Amino acid sequence: MKRILNEKCMKKPNDKDLWLFAAKKCSDINDIELAREFFIKAISLCDDKEHRIYIEFFRVEVNYMKTLIKFNKDMGIKECDYGEVEKGNVALAVLEKFIDKVTELDLKELAVIAKNFSKIKSVIEEKLKKE
Repeated sequence: MKRILNEKCMKKPNDKDLWLFAAKKCSDINDIELAREFFIKAISLCDDKEHRIYIEFFRVEVNYMKTLIKFNKDMGIKECDYGEVEKGNVALAVLEKFIDKVTELDLKELAVIAKNFSKIKSVIEEKLKKE
């Protein structure tokens, strides 16, 4: 699948929607590393004035974080043993790349995405206060 998606995307390297489709497909099958690769390529190749790539990248990271937290709870793993993803550090790193470029409406969308994660939501709310 990676090869096919990559070939299609490289035939239309400026097609932001195609890159987003590929990244989301990879995320849907829990291949987060490949999804991240597609997002990073999309960021470097596509014009993204609306910041949709970053917003969707952030959404995928938050959803992956939710999945891992649920898995960890089901397995009885303590919060103190969580990795960088579960602690929210990866989603925060994505957020920090673009938070200064987005509109107030985008910030509100990001706050909804991160609604269950106070550490991340507080960063967004702080930015909203400054707007």
